[in-house]
Amino acid sequence: MNKRKSKAQWMSLIKEYNSSGLNLTAWCREKEISKSSFYPYLKSFKAPASEPSEQRWGTVTIPKSTEASSISLKVGTITLDIKNGFDKETLIDVLSVVMKLC
Repeated sequence: MNKRKSKAQWMSLIKEYNSSGLNLTAWCREKEISKSSFYPYLKSFKAPASEPSEQRWGTVTIPKSTEASSISLKVGTITLDIKNGFDKETLIDVLSVVMKLC
């Protein structure tokens, strides 16, 4: 007779599944757990989409000379060259998009 699992046990199984690298069908088969009983817990314990994601840092390069004509801003694999006289509103819009992508 199968013993009912506690919420903590289901959460532990979900962590184990997430780190296994296996697809749901293969993992459930390996653990001898019914996919139809596991899936509702998997779905209900997922982190809400509104939780903040891991923060990633970029680098800013500011030239030593005050006469330089640009600043390079590197975020992940994206590099922005910001020239003197840039439009601040446009930069804010671009940075907003870049941060969503990273």
